[in-house]
Amino acid sequence: NVLYLSSYLARLVRPFSAVEPVPATVLTPATQDIVAGVDTPVRLDVEVQGRVPESVELVLTRRDPNDANESSGQAERIRMTPTTNADGKTSFTATKSFDAACRLEYRFETPDVRSDPHAIRVCELPSIQRVVAKVFPPPVPEEDGDRNADGAPAVQAIQPYEQEVTDQPLAVLPHSRVEFEAQASMPMREAVVVGPDGQPRVQSLDGADHFGFEVTADQPSSIQLSGTSMDGLTSSETKEVKSAVKADEPPQFKLVSPEGDYLTTDVASVPIAFEV
Repeated sequence: NVLYLSSYLARLVRPFSAVEPVPATVLTPATQDIVAGVDTPVRLDVEVQGRVPESVELVLTRRDPNDANESSGQAERIRMTPTTNADGKTSFTATKSFDAACRLEYRFETPDVRSDPHAIRVCELPSIQRVVAKVFPPPVPEEDGDRNADGAPAVQAIQPYEQEVTDQPLAVLPHSRVEFEAQASMPMREAVVVGPDGQPRVQSLDGADHFGFEVTADQPSSIQLSGTSMDGLTSSETKEVKSAVKADEPPQFKLVSPEGDYLTTDVASVPIAFEV
């Protein structure tokens, strides 16, 4: 220990001088209360002042969520790794992850001293569970070629429809307006929508578990969705919403049932099914 050595040498060289004793060990956590996500590594550091101990242990104790003063299980002890920076300051480090939501208390200990305890709250990470698209196709010209009073071609509106977004691109007609509604796994503080231009757009949700946005489908695109929970945790993965522009072609029909010629009586009921 450098402090012990320097104090020892000072007493040898100047036996009658007033040499300050080595100060006692002081453990100073680099973090206070922590909120962490499930399966997310948490790094815990403690700085040491005064006498540097040979070892420091991280002590983790699970707490009963219904009683802040009661522990629920034996403490877990983790031997920490020492490091010394360029200024000669020593700290100890440990990394830990948790596989389920829980509440814990952590502190640092040596055989002679312990730090003040602090809390760790482990929470589920938010995710985007479901996205539904409401598609508003553009109007199409009337088949009979009629014109309006001003001479412009008459158009026919197409009814909007809803479709759940999957891993496959959402195929829509060119210039369709698409309203997306995203459902999150928990109440959210905010949502982030990264559009085809790559620019993030932040929506404040204030505890809502869903949010919406809309686009006009002029070309194939990819949109990334993520969010931040009320606990301040961000999504570990983004939700991708892909869209594609399809040609405006007449529908194609395929007879599914019956598969071929069908012999029946004049009063029989024959099920007929088409695939569009």
